Amino acid sequence: MTKQPHFKKINGIPTLMVNEQPYLAFAGELHNSSPSSKEYMENKVWENVDGMYVNTIVAPAYWELIESEEGAFKFDTVKYLIDQARVHQKKVILLWFGLWKNGLSTYVPRWMKTDRETYPFVQKKNGERIYSITPLCTQAVSKDALAFKALMAFLHAYDSEEQTVIMVQIENEVGALGTDFDYSSIALQTLENEIPITISEQLSLKGDWLSCFGTEAKEYFMAYHYARAVDRIAEAGKKAYDLPFFVNVWLEKYPARPGEYPTGGPTAKMGEFWKRMTKNIVAIAPDIYVPNFSEVCAQFSAFQDNLLIPETRQDLTTVANLLYGLAKYNINCFSPFGIEDFLKEESTLDRNLLTTLSIDASAFDYRKTGTILANTYKMLVPMSEMIIHYRGTEKIFPFYKEKESDRGTIFNLTNCEVKVSYQNYAEDKVRSAGFIIETSAFEFYVVGINVSLLLRANYEKSEQIGLVDFEEGYFKEGKWVRGRILNGDERYYISIGNETKIYRIVYHTY
Repeated sequence: MTKQPHFKKINGIPTLMVNEQPYLAFAGELHNSSPSSKEYMENKVWENVDGMYVNTIVAPAYWELIESEEGAFKFDTVKYLIDQARVHQKKVILLWFGLWKNGLSTYVPRWMKTDRETYPFVQKKNGERIYSITPLCTQAVSKDALAFKALMAFLHAYDSEEQTVIMVQIENEVGALGTDFDYSSIALQTLENEIPITISEQLSLKGDWLSCFGTEAKEYFMAYHYARAVDRIAEAGKKAYDLPFFVNVWLEKYPARPGEYPTGGPTAKMGEFWKRMTKNIVAIAPDIYVPNFSEVCAQFSAFQDNLLIPETRQDLTTVANLLYGLAKYNINCFSPFGIEDFLKEESTLDRNLLTTLSIDASAFDYRKTGTILANTYKMLVPMSEMIIHYRGTEKIFPFYKEKESDRGTIFNLTNCEVKVSYQNYAEDKVRSAGFIIETSAFEFYVVGINVSLLLRANYEKSEQIGLVDFEEGYFKEGKWVRGRILNGDERYYISIGNETKIYRIVYHTY
């Protein structure tokens, strides 16, 4: 029996292993409600997902359906998802929609929703309740842990050999939204106590919350209790099936106060603290809809070495972000949201919802993205082996037009200099991005979009550069398949337009 999916370091980079083979998740997240209906999936989802060339789908498992009656578990929707993913040759990253989704408790079962005495909500300062069960409710956390353990036991029994499900996200964008703190009596009383021994040992602090954390005491308090709850749930699941578990993040968008984003969640500011408080979580994964993609990746790479992006924007920018993030930040999962929409002609954009979630509506304009992203995934999936082999080395060179004033960059390869020039921004074009992989002293591959390349001798060297081979092509099962040999007029100018291309270049000096 092969080992379950797990992370193993290759060139110092945590790499997902599935059936003992390294794996990059070129993914797409389904809309929240799509997997709740088999008929909807058959009519609206699978064909569109196939057309996007993803190798992985990111989809929820709903507590409210799995345990609609307390103590009785049904996994028919999860089984269907696994079965059809196998038919369509996709892996699955499951999202456990349990106690919390986007700061609320809308996916808990009916019997928990209606029992306010046993499962109390978070309370605002004015006494108003938020539709979110407090993380201090140990009874609710225990019930979630039992249900999650039952789900993992089902996955172990049904899927541990095939390994269709490769990771599980626990909850979704946890935290309290609409208040900076849980002002219920139990939370207020606990805030006056000494900090837990775990925090004392990890941070070398002693005292009560206010003396240790000052003005940020309430946010650290909420972060501790959410992290503790998530880790308890993860620990229970691991006892049944030890898959990689992660959490995702609703970003703190500046300037913002706790509660304007889910307070207590694993934001960039709280990420290091969350990592210390959770022993059973492999990654804290940012959902990136904001324009400053690289900055967010850098923030979340500062306290961890495993970067997953389980949710991200739908517009053309996402193609550039994918190419750059893959080579620069060694992302193991990239997953635009609403992947089943990308090949539709009409937008299903709900601008009111996006305003409520503080998301820029332009991030969800997929109308020009579908074919370009699909082609990019089609190029990258069979190239995974090469990417994994070279990332973490000095032989991979990422490039990215982050702002309008960026004109390009220069890379020094072993025997030549490559000048990469970016194209100007345009609404209907992907921003310039990509990477170079140097495979030998006189050979490299370039993967990119909207760039041009110039080869010249390394600085202060007198040689000139000549092209031996200039090929466009693609990878199939990890092997290079040559398309056109570019010579004659095409040889003078190495240029890639608004469609992701891969070129193989062999050169010499003279």
